[in-house]
Amino acid sequence: MSGIELLEQTGFLRLLLLLEKRKYYVTELKKSEINPTGIGSLETVSKIRDSLKALGLIEEYSEERPPFKTFLIITDKGRIVVQKIHEIQQVLLAQSPC
Repeated sequence: MSGIELLEQTGFLRLLLLLEKRKYYVTELKKSEINPTGIGSLETVSKIRDSLKALGLIEEYSEERPPFKTFLIITDKGRIVVQKIHEIQQVLLAQSPC
């Protein structure tokens, strides 16, 4: 799958933007306060997570002590992509001269 096809996946950009702010436990991403972002089911989150990891945009870690939760964090490469997303948002929101 190409980079553009990955970007078109539902929730791909939303998850990356969420991880810009803080790390998330994988199980948190299926909770109701996160679902309104449009990410969806845990299966969808898993597919997006795998794509983001394959591109080197996020990393996954497990805690060293019980309950051994797995959490996701954004990488430096992921931060660069997020910065570009913000730049695109600014262009889209800018007033166009008529």
